[in-house]
Amino acid sequence: MLIISLGCIGINEDTIKQIVEKYLEQLHSYVLVEKAVLKHNTWIVTVSTGMPPLVRQLRIDAITGRILGAE
Repeated sequence: MLIISLGCIGINEDTIKQIVEKYLEQLHSYVLVEKAVLKHNTWIVTVSTGMPPLVRQLRIDAITGRILGAE
């Protein structure tokens, strides 16, 4: 689902969470998206993965949905 934000087509929070879950489920059996915050056309998504849970942050382009990096 797409939304219009500040004159640009962007990806909404629910879609970003789905992208992150599908990406991380390839690597981990446990994935919990804790929060997603939009900052300057980049989604910052905080996720718990694995057992015991590790907290990670992913940066995702808000226009294309491309994963820019993970920490």
